[in-house]
Amino acid sequence: AQHAVDLVQSPYGNYAMQHALEEWPGEGCNPIFCNLRGRILQLSLQKFSSNVVEKLLSSAPAPMQRAFIDELCAGDKTMDLVNSNYGHYVVKRALEVADYPQVQVLLS
Repeated sequence: AQHAVDLVQSPYGNYAMQHALEEWPGEGCNPIFCNLRGRILQLSLQKFSSNVVEKLLSSAPAPMQRAFIDELCAGDKTMDLVNSNYGHYVVKRALEVADYPQVQVLLS
């Protein structure tokens, strides 16, 4: 988990991270979730890591999902995310898993 940030940005490492999230969903990947926290917006804008962020949003426990979506909603970068080649896929996934108040923030 200490190399999670490097792996998610790697052309091959991102597949390993996605596989880990599929095989050990939920609490089993807490070390990975904790390592990526605070970087979700940045990672959502990148080609390889955006795939992992999508998977995170689907596989993380509900409290962690909310925290990740809160990161996406924070500040004034949401429009950059929506207009990004890769970030708009992350926003789409976030809208699928977000609770109603977060959906409202994402859409505003």
